[in-house]
Amino acid sequence: MSALDFLSRCGKLNSRQRASKLSFLRHIYRQKGIGVIHEQLEAEFADLLDKGYHCSQCLALFWHEMLGMSEDAAARMVSALGLGINHGDTCGAIAVSALVLGQALGFSSPLDDSCDGRAESAAKELHRLFSERNGSTLCRELLLGGYDAAKENPQETVPAGIDPWGRCATYCADATEIAEALLKEYEYEAPEPLNDASAEPEPAEEPTPSHELSAASVALGIGALATLTYERRRAENEHLR
Repeated sequence: MSALDFLSRCGKLNSRQRASKLSFLRHIYRQKGIGVIHEQLEAEFADLLDKGYHCSQCLALFWHEMLGMSEDAAARMVSALGLGINHGDTCGAIAVSALVLGQALGFSSPLDDSCDGRAESAAKELHRLFSERNGSTLCRELLLGGYDAAKENPQETVPAGIDPWGRCATYCADATEIAEALLKEYEYEAPEPLNDASAEPEPAEEPTPSHELSAASVALGIGALATLTYERRRAENEHLR
């Protein structure tokens, strides 16, 4: 099934289903010839942004498997990165993309063989390429109308009729596309898709403790005892005869 077929069949989805949809796009995006293009990702991100997700959360939902987290946990972890860490600084989409590059190419100890500088180099390229496309990586410079989260009343400086977040879906798609290209350039092999860990598992049926007997078991036991008593008395009567 092509990406276009998948998109047309999805219809209206709740937030968890839509996150799973993004996770699906994440995997088919890596395959050649399927045709998931920038505009399709942008449309999905725009829908999430309209629902109130931050740009950082949009990227986290797309990359949650790469981060080794469930969709809910990933979205929660990066929720404070929106609006440039709520201060107009580095765009949340860039911040999460850097997390992804670190997870894929980084190291856990300076003594490890994996401490080879690939993550740092990829992060620099991410910053450079995003800046070339959009002129900046700072939220205060990317948002329209001069919206700056560092100000006490940032909306006051925005001209009427201007949506400060009008290009945020594009920024999310750009950051995703650049991060994906860098992973391919550094020959990172993506892991197999994980099951949706955010889905609540069905509760296991608790076994009945051995000391708790059902009504049927009690009735069966009483019946067996009555039969045994009857047979014993009949045998005694036969003996007396």
